Amino acid sequence: MNEIDRTESIQKDIFDKLSNIACLSQSRLSHLFREQVKISLASFFVMAKMHKPYNYYMRGENLTTASIHAGFDSPSHFSATCKKMFGLSFSDFKRD
Repeated sequence: MNEIDRTESIQKDIFDKLSNIACLSQSRLSHLFREQVKISLASFFVMAKMHKPYNYYMRGENLTTASIHAGFDSPSHFSATCKKMFGLSFSDFKRD
């Protein structure tokens, strides 16, 4: 979890990187993560990836830069994921 927090961007190869760091297969890493944290590693990646653009935005980055910096393919991908997961668009979040 600390490694995911420290990484600037959640990219598609994050699973490989963590497996190598832990010296475990991806399936074993996923199994142990779910056992300890009570959610799947894939779900945790999604939540971490959603959290990063908010942090970058709060540090002064614009939405485009923040979403790309966090690992999204585009700002629209981040916005669509935000709306799907939380029922709020990023602009609704910014207003509040």
